[in-house]
Amino acid sequence: MNKNFYIIPDYDFLKEEHFIPIRNYFESSHPLWTFLPDTNKAEKNSNEPHAGQFTNTILNTSVKNKRQINKLVFKSMIPLFKGIENVLPEEHSIVPIRVKCNLRYKRNKTDKTIPHVDVYNAQDTNIFSAVYYLDNADGNTILFKEFADTSESIDINKINVLAKIKPFRNRIVVFHSSRVHAGMSPMVSDTRRMINLVFKVNKKSK
Repeated sequence: MNKNFYIIPDYDFLKEEHFIPIRNYFESSHPLWTFLPDTNKAEKNSNEPHAGQFTNTILNTSVKNKRQINKLVFKSMIPLFKGIENVLPEEHSIVPIRVKCNLRYKRNKTDKTIPHVDVYNAQDTNIFSAVYYLDNADGNTILFKEFADTSESIDINKINVLAKIKPFRNRIVVFHSSRVHAGMSPMVSDTRRMINLVFKVNKKSK
């Protein structure tokens, strides 16, 4: 599938009956949140000020010799995976690689994650990402026109904004995992919660 493909459906992505169980899980006492002061390698190596975030991993197949999966919430996300398949061009199926929920908290200044890519050396692959919002909040997601092999190779002085997406509950944005992007912290809302998915796209056989 063409890496230039991206989509921002302007409607409630899931039926309410499918959205509510996902949101309710992250409002319960079940999730184990981990605070990450650096959200990616580019931030870890950067001297620029940035905010960390809390994260809860639902699925990670890339952990060496260990496949992490939270079966309790993963099952409730099947309608989300099916919904993504339905907005892809032609007949495609997806195979989830990583699914996690990120929680950014209210800040008193406008800061954002350092522009980054979700998967390294992925430009020639069919690996895509999605951001699925659980709340109405401020703190836009910014997509840039450029692609990169690594976050460290991005020249922030030479990237151009493609789209700014405001978080609305039950809204999604899908883009290639090598597309440069960044997320802003909320300044009005107490929190900004979103599910970040990375998945491989396969063309369905006829």
